[in-house]
Amino acid sequence: MDIIHYEGNGFYIYDENKEILARLEYKRNDNVLIFDHTVVSDKLKGQGIAQKLLDEAVDYARKNNFKVHPVCSYVVKKFETGKYDDIKVLKKIWLLQFFVIVIFTFYKSLFLFSFFKFSPYSCFD
Repeated sequence: MDIIHYEGNGFYIYDENKEILARLEYKRNDNVLIFDHTVVSDKLKGQGIAQKLLDEAVDYARKNNFKVHPVCSYVVKKFETGKYDDIKVLKKIWLLQFFVIVIFTFYKSLFLFSFFKFSPYSCFD
């Protein structure tokens, strides 16, 4: 069974009638791949297909220097083993980036208000 990769979408396995039998889908955000959906049809259950899809996706991420943010419950569980720590996005980093943006935006707005001696309430004076 061949695993087909559609760049920016995911990894798929089809049957001879072009029906999707299994898939691991992702979204790309800069250098982060968000693994958000894994499905294996009943025809292939119990054959380790989800793991094969994950292995293929992880190989792709490693070869292309991507980090992975696991969202799909199957991938989250697999990432808890520590086997994928080298490519896992740390939640602390995402949270830190968020707070830096919020703080920067807050101070930037304070600076603009003080520089122009403008208050959001001045239009009501």
